[in-house]
Amino acid sequence: MDVAINADAVHEEDASGRPLLNLAHAFFSAAVVCASLATGALRWAGASPLAVFAVAGAIVVAAALVMRGAPERPSQPKPAGEPPRFFQRVPGWLLLLGGLGAVAYWIENAWQSWGAVHLERTLDAAPAASALGPALFAAAMAAGRVTVHRLARPGSERSVLTLGALVAGGGSALAAVAPSIPVALVGIVLAGAGCSVCAPTIVSLVGRAARPAERGTAVGSATSLMYLGFIVGPAVVGGVAEATMLRISLGGVAILAVLLGVSFFVVRYPTPAVGASSTAASTPSSQGSHHP
Repeated sequence: MDVAINADAVHEEDASGRPLLNLAHAFFSAAVVCASLATGALRWAGASPLAVFAVAGAIVVAAALVMRGAPERPSQPKPAGEPPRFFQRVPGWLLLLGGLGAVAYWIENAWQSWGAVHLERTLDAAPAASALGPALFAAAMAAGRVTVHRLARPGSERSVLTLGALVAGGGSALAAVAPSIPVALVGIVLAGAGCSVCAPTIVSLVGRAARPAERGTAVGSATSLMYLGFIVGPAVVGGVAEATMLRISLGGVAILAVLLGVSFFVVRYPTPAVGASSTAASTPSSQGSHHP
């Protein structure tokens, strides 16, 4: 479902010539804020896990019913005789961006999954207070994405990604070593603001670098690769925390974020493909190569 949404957003971005991915992902983060606060309120009221998941399931089913009436976007056919490039060889630039996106998702979901646990077990926060961790993290992500959507200009992807990862590293380090709940929350907010811009910017770069007929395949492949980090990250954080302590494990997340920022600064980004929007084609990254 998430892959399909990202692919449709990239098509809309290309058709309109406007950057839209950060704005689209901002709505995702805003929904996480609402869900985190609602979950904290339900727990505070004594609701069971079954009741919480039942509410979540009902909302998902309702959203599916609403989306049934949405118009389908017609797919763009391949020109006659054009080889299916993605089934012959996965481009190196896609593997590179997908791998960097996996690390970004690793950091993001580490805090989404372990932020509340860190507040409760390390700093003895009450359940209602611990719910502020993922809520503030998601709120910072929503704010960061809206800010980049409004202020960032085409061609600033390298700066946006590098700065975002470094801010996420600083915030992660602060939250990991925080002596009190307020300091930890400040670190979590900084981590969320930094993480916020990484995934949507990478998806946008992938969509612009792929040929129009293969854009959905490229975005789907990159997003699937990125979600490996989303799945593996929290598990690794838990494993390291069990072997050492949660502060050390989350400190490792901070180091990973700094390394990601350095990677964003030094790698070469792919050239926008022929047929991409004029806005995308005018970016300085179009002076690079399709190969990292």
